[in-house]
Amino acid sequence: MIASASFPRLIHLKIKVCRGVYLALIFTSRSLPSLESITLQGDIYELPLTANEKVALLHSLLKYHPTLSSLSLRGTTGDGHIWTPGCFDVPHATYSNLQTLTTESIIRPYLRMPGISTFLPISLAKQLTKLCTALDAKCFQLLSSMQTLQECIFVAGGDSVNNILHALPPSITRLLIMIREFYDYGEGYHARRYRWYRSRFNLVPINHLPNLTHFGGIITRDRLYQIEEHPTLKYVSFPPHYNRWILFQEAIEHQRNRIDIETQQTLSDVFPWYD
Repeated sequence: MIASASFPRLIHLKIKVCRGVYLALIFTSRSLPSLESITLQGDIYELPLTANEKVALLHSLLKYHPTLSSLSLRGTTGDGHIWTPGCFDVPHATYSNLQTLTTESIIRPYLRMPGISTFLPISLAKQLTKLCTALDAKCFQLLSSMQTLQECIFVAGGDSVNNILHALPPSITRLLIMIREFYDYGEGYHARRYRWYRSRFNLVPINHLPNLTHFGGIITRDRLYQIEEHPTLKYVSFPPHYNRWILFQEAIEHQRNRIDIETQQTLSDVFPWYD
């Protein structure tokens, strides 16, 4: 349908289950010239593509959709990924409107997903306001350059958390960090692994984010004391319940007096652009 028709007024496209044939058509189609956002999720990575073929597809997508402000390409199954070095090696004008980027799934983090430093140019990093991606050990300088970044969901290794917190720009208002080691295919959340890692997290750098209102993923009740004086923090989320966000002050009161706490916001409320 996309290949044989034109939809000049369509500005939002979202496909939850996407097989390879649809992926290729969307990436190379000239029939959607006004698209501002593309969301593809599901089996979008089950293509026998070489690195050069992936780069060519992404270059076509950016070339034929220069009005994109939001791009979300994530999969939950498959043996490969679309993101690869060189995928943004195009003139900056091709992606100058892009402000929201999603490369990772938090429902089931893709265990072999490359870190953002392998494919994201600094020219794009500096203009992003919303980002969901995997971080690696070489991403910290890139992360520090994102001075317009406001909302972010990161998947990272547990050993990288403290460095990530120090590299975060002060512009961030909403932050969720998912630890890769806590999740595995077919097994879900690893509580034992989390208990081992949590003693190593230092949340004090969060106090240097003056605009932060939401923080979740790595916070624990026994570490609340490190951030209880934060002036703007309103909501927190304790792992593994990233879909449950509660009032920060109620979380502190619960730690002191064991009061009941009700969910105030969900993941879709906090990060509607990720849905």
